[in-house]
Amino acid sequence: MKRHIYIVISVIAAASAILFLQFFTAPQVTANAVLSRSAVFVGDRAKYSIISICAKDIEVEIPDIAQNLDKFKIIDKGLFQRDSFVRRRYVRWYIIAGYDVGEYTIASAKVKYKREDGSSGTIETNETRITIKSVLSKEINYNYKVKIGGGLESRDDSGRGSMRDVEGPINFKIIDDSSPAGIITYSDVGILAAAALALIALIFFAFNFIHTARSRPRQLSPYETAESAIEALRAGMASGKTGAREISFELSRILREYMRPALALGAAELTTKEFVAQLELTAILTADQKKILKDMIALFDLIKFSGYIPKQSELEMNLEKLRAVIHEVNSSLQRTEEIK
Repeated sequence: MKRHIYIVISVIAAASAILFLQFFTAPQVTANAVLSRSAVFVGDRAKYSIISICAKDIEVEIPDIAQNLDKFKIIDKGLFQRDSFVRRRYVRWYIIAGYDVGEYTIASAKVKYKREDGSSGTIETNETRITIKSVLSKEINYNYKVKIGGGLESRDDSGRGSMRDVEGPINFKIIDDSSPAGIITYSDVGILAAAALALIALIFFAFNFIHTARSRPRQLSPYETAESAIEALRAGMASGKTGAREISFELSRILREYMRPALALGAAELTTKEFVAQLELTAILTADQKKILKDMIALFDLIKFSGYIPKQSELEMNLEKLRAVIHEVNSSLQRTEEIK
């Protein structure tokens, strides 16, 4: 028994010392740009975030880089900071949607920071890339490469039918690399002190993780998500600030994002033909519901790709039809669950 205790104590002491060393030798400030998705369909949403992690005695300023996203529609945005036991996390985020097919590069952003001693510096984040895909056949799918903030670089007509791979994010580069690093000795006293402090830090991290998990808002069901999106779209239509194309894109997105998980239709990136085929195979939908959904999908594609501009009343009618079908499908799924 004593041997096992000694082994456990030794492992904890060694791991804590390593964590302690990593903390004091790590960069004092980091910054990175992250996209939630590297490829989306026309009208789909992605989250772009600039994340900076630093010591708690350092102030960080993440600029509003909406001008770098002028090729997209910004649906929502925000800025928040969160403190842990020894570090501080700043996040500026944007929910974006693109409506033109192509490959886009979002330019890097410069993040400023200032230490308590008055010294300051700048970190430049990485560039990020995202591809906007069409749901049409590949024969009419053009490739674009766009430098956000720098204009159109090129258009590649020779590559019809192919989509270039999207490169992964590159490592950020530090312009001011003067951040200090703490060095500790490897004496027995130093290791024990590191182990003690690291164990305390782990306890606080665990408490912070549990507290965050408990305070995290409840995840909405596909039905609740669809209802919320429909209400938001209805408000936008009533205000007259949302155009016909945007309304059709949003209705198409709501239809796909509800039906796919609710009916277990498989992968998210299905073409229109594949999606309709999956709808035909499901036993939950009635024949009338399938016809309504297929007619909607055909209308949405007509609006997206042929320039057809529907009347407001036509869009409002389709919104109500979609809401009714979603409600009926949800009721059917609930009855099925009750029988089980």
